[in-house]
Amino acid sequence: MDYNKENKGFVCFVYNFQRTLVPWAALLAVLATLFALSFSFENSLLLAQLRFALVFIAFGAVIAMINPKSFIVKLVAYAFIFLGVIFGLSYSNGAENFNAGEPVVSFPFGLELDSLMPAVFAPDSANFFGSNEAREVISLVGFGSFAIIGALFLVMILSWFVYNARSSEINPI
Repeated sequence: MDYNKENKGFVCFVYNFQRTLVPWAALLAVLATLFALSFSFENSLLLAQLRFALVFIAFGAVIAMINPKSFIVKLVAYAFIFLGVIFGLSYSNGAENFNAGEPVVSFPFGLELDSLMPAVFAPDSANFFGSNEAREVISLVGFGSFAIIGALFLVMILSWFVYNARSSEINPI
């Protein structure tokens, strides 16, 4: 029995769905909304780091939109998305931001985004860490958002792998 017939179960539905532009455009819309909402708070280190994670995920979505049917393109896109989710979850935890004696802005890969785009990635010097209430809200919303994005895209990549594994069992390679 060929389980990979069109519209035959959840895995096939998710596989066919991710081969369209719809999930990638929806992800970009969600990321743009979260990015815009981040400017409604006073600029702090946590917000600058969460914006970096959002931009990293958005870069992965843009890569996937180039050709959502290409294996290599989607693999690179998923790598960017999951790295962005990992960064976002790590920053939302916030433990590493407040243990240092001297406030330092740092981004992965040695990127100095705070000097390249200070309006977006440099925290206010007077409000480097932000207020406790704002930090708690931002951490909670950030963690929830990144966890949901990560879970949805984990289901998508696992469906993609299961679909391809079942295809190779059924169809000779």
